[in-house]
Amino acid sequence: MSLQKHIFQEAPPKKPLTAYFLFLGDERQQIMKNNPGSRISEITQIAARMWSELDQKKKEEYQKRTEELQKEYEVKKKEYEVKFGEIKKKSKKKKHQNNDDDQEYEKKITKKVRK
Repeated sequence: MSLQKHIFQEAPPKKPLTAYFLFLGDERQQIMKNNPGSRISEITQIAARMWSELDQKKKEEYQKRTEELQKEYEVKKKEYEVKFGEIKKKSKKKKHQNNDDDQEYEKKITKKVRK
């Protein structure tokens, strides 16, 4: 792939949200409104409790939305892969691979701090 093509390459499509996160997106503002001054962790706990108490019919509606979004994602993913090639997974680096990596990291940090 040429450098110019690489620079202007669009971002790969993102995976769709799960049913729970769709629910959370719909309900978060109302929860925050009903619980002013609550911390994010408390709001998340309230939402999780609401999700667990939600009737199965409502959960299935969110699941259907997730399935529709998954189908859209698969189409966009195929289009992207035809245009740009396979989507590469981000590799997770170990925090401390070896002492040399730590020293290089510290050099970079000190250079940034000095500037």
